[in-house]
Amino acid sequence: MVYTGSVIDAHQPNPPRCLRIGPSGLVLTPGELYLGHTLEQVGSDTYVPLLFGRSSVGRLGLFVEITAPIDSYGPHE
Repeated sequence: MVYTGSVIDAHQPNPPRCLRIGPSGLVLTPGELYLGHTLEQVGSDTYVPLLFGRSSVGRLGLFVEITAPIDSYGPHE
């Protein structure tokens, strides 16, 4: 989704426009705010995969939501 207005105001409705991404992908335009989500599945029968967001990427507007980190150091004594 992208907003159709030139100003985004948190106190007013901001009408969006939905985008469909075809098989060839989508070229992102500089200066445009895109709203979207993905559903990813990470797993292994042998290893514990860890996924962490980085502040440098967050400053660009990409956020990773994780509700509880996995302790990779093993059992606590």
